Amino acid sequence: MRPAICFNTAMNKSVYVTARSISVGDIVQVRRPSGDVAGGTLVEDFADYVLAGSALGRDWAVPRRWAIALDEGTLVFVDDSDIIEHNQKP
Repeated sequence: MRPAICFNTAMNKSVYVTARSISVGDIVQVRRPSGDVAGGTLVEDFADYVLAGSALGRDWAVPRRWAIALDEGTLVFVDDSDIIEHNQKP
């Protein structure tokens, strides 16, 4: 990811701001299909295995990028867009 350029409050010098990428072990909040928000821990990244929908040749059982162990004990699979907040590994 290319860093974005922003300026400090005095606007006299530029600085680089980078968003920390999400990684296995991070604590996250995810939006569930019901609209509820659930917390959990990222346990696996399947980025190397995710294909575009057109490459699959089907529109059912579409693979998701992340496996997340929710705090309630459920394992869910989500995409980047489903993660609404994340914190670094504890």
